[in-house]
Amino acid sequence: MLHQLNLHDKGQHIAIDEKVLRGCYNTKGMSLLRTVSAWDTENGISLGQIVTKNDEGKDVGEFHTIPLLINILNIEGKTVTIDAGGTYVEIAGAVVEGGGDYAITLKENQPTLYKEAVKTFQELEERNFEGVDCYDESSRGHGRQERRTYYAISVTE
Repeated sequence: MLHQLNLHDKGQHIAIDEKVLRGCYNTKGMSLLRTVSAWDTENGISLGQIVTKNDEGKDVGEFHTIPLLINILNIEGKTVTIDAGGTYVEIAGAVVEGGGDYAITLKENQPTLYKEAVKTFQELEERNFEGVDCYDESSRGHGRQERRTYYAISVTE
């Protein structure tokens, strides 16, 4: 039986990702266990996980499992982050229907959207991102200094 989890106000960020159990293989060398997990980053707890298939892509795996996981969580007012495996309208729609916001990684697995994003950011860069919301952060860890710059732009339908 599934129960909906309610997060305290502190937990505003939920990270969803697929993980593969290492060291556990079948005779063809494929991992026997893959799960899609939801992680409350501020409270440091796992909110749930669902076993998924051994394949990637829209027909199997994360595409079907991520919305199932989103639907059992109370994500209202939360920001859900997902890697490029979740770059599908159906997954973003599940987050929006649950009352959450999303940040989903965009890679070349969505070629039309990717080309449009590259073009848009090239145009913005030519104007030095004038009028664009920007957030900078720096961190040090694992023997290196990292600096990240985020730009937030509106996207038309």
